Amino acid sequence: MLRFALLFSLILGHLPLSAQVTFNHRYHFGSTNCVLTSVYATDSCYYASGIVADTAAPYKTGHIFVKLSLEGEVLINKWLVSPTDTYGFWIGTMRPSPIEDNTFLIPGYYIEEDSLTKGVVLKIHAEGEHLDMVTFGSPYEPINDLVFVRPIDLFVEPNGDMVLTTNTFDYDLNIGTIYFHRMAPDGTILFADVYTSDITTGGWKILRQTDGYLIGGMAFISGPGTFNYPQRYVQLIKYSENGDFLWDYRSAEDEIRAGAYAIIEEADGSLVMISGLGYRDEQFEVTYAHTSLMKMSPSLDILWETSFQPSYGNMNYRAKEIFPQSDGGYYVAGYETFVRDTFILNDYEDDKAFLWHVSADGDSLWTRYYEFITDKPDTHWVHDVVQTSDGGYLFVGEAHDDDPLPGDPSQQAWFFKTDEYGCLVPGCQLVDVQEVAGLDLRYEVYPNPTTDWLYLYLGPWSRKNPLTISLYDQSGRLVQQTEAKRGSTTYLFSMAEQAPGAYYLQATSEGQVFMQELVVKQ
Repeated sequence: MLRFALLFSLILGHLPLSAQVTFNHRYHFGSTNCVLTSVYATDSCYYASGIVADTAAPYKTGHIFVKLSLEGEVLINKWLVSPTDTYGFWIGTMRPSPIEDNTFLIPGYYIEEDSLTKGVVLKIHAEGEHLDMVTFGSPYEPINDLVFVRPIDLFVEPNGDMVLTTNTFDYDLNIGTIYFHRMAPDGTILFADVYTSDITTGGWKILRQTDGYLIGGMAFISGPGTFNYPQRYVQLIKYSENGDFLWDYRSAEDEIRAGAYAIIEEADGSLVMISGLGYRDEQFEVTYAHTSLMKMSPSLDILWETSFQPSYGNMNYRAKEIFPQSDGGYYVAGYETFVRDTFILNDYEDDKAFLWHVSADGDSLWTRYYEFITDKPDTHWVHDVVQTSDGGYLFVGEAHDDDPLPGDPSQQAWFFKTDEYGCLVPGCQLVDVQEVAGLDLRYEVYPNPTTDWLYLYLGPWSRKNPLTISLYDQSGRLVQQTEAKRGSTTYLFSMAEQAPGAYYLQATSEGQVFMQELVVKQ
């Protein structure tokens, strides 16, 4: 039996009485597959929307609507499913209706039995009742049952009109195009335009400006395999308030970029956007992208750009949102995946959510990562992030099990909330600056005692070698273990299946051992 000695106990960042609520949950809601793709925060609760399926593949996906308390507990869970029809709400963002109280508008697509794909805006009550569904078709003549219509973003005008950017496909030109249109609340088309380029284009975000609409997106040339783009660019498209095309912008030919995934406008008319600096791995014929934050002048000159560089391996980043800060800087939220050599086969591992702080001048200040320490599910992806009324950040997405056991869900909804500093462990920002004499390891464990989840926050460190983090029970049996490759990371240990009692958390590196005792109560 392994014998332990408690070397020291760090007590940092005690939870003050006014501390913000943080939580982390995974739910399958009784389904085999469940993904949360958008979220909306209010002062009293949170609402989320996504995809659900109650049978194994091949299945018809439906819509799920969830209401959560401010502590992350499920209050309402409503489905819209059909044995014959398919509903897809993978990307579209929830918007509150300005003309109907307690009502949300959610863009997606709808495939009726033996019919073509249609765009849809789902109208749903805040208590989960599905009220109405406004549909629209492809701007092209139907060619076959694979007509591609994917609404991506929705902006709702004060009078209830809905402005959408929808990715479609021109089968004659064999390229993707953008369908930009405005609908009245009853679905009447008020204006419409199809943006076509010499290569495939896709729209991601609609920015409402005083003189019209700016679409941020990507133009790209596809290669063989999944997500393999030999060349891709930032694409901006400007329309007037009446839907007239005004101008477009594409980044330089000699640059590989990841498009414009989110975009905000400053008071002086400058633009701040999430993009990505890419590079080509010729050995495996794959293009990788590292998230970047870029500021452009009103005349579209690049004022500054900073790249979110990986600390190891080939990392692909999927940044989701930009949040301006009171200091003039920005938070960028999203997730990253470590890409193995077989990336073309969608072989991912080592997924982490992140929150990145960039100064007003484009300097990278800090990054916080959130990583699960569990054999299953295998991947954790973030699909949407919002700022909450207390200043924190709520992430929603999915926990995906690549090889589920019989009866286990292959996808679960995943959501977690941090405080205003991006901390799941309250006080983690204090750990970052704590002076620890003679040691190069700063950490905090929370909560202790715990019932379901244990969070270990490791502050920044300068070690070249990774840490081995091990969790043992009181008999010395190894319960969980991981290799920590970098600091500024919260490691999430699932304790729900462990028996009550004492456990020991051990960190080993370069001949040094540190332990923290914890007590589990269930």
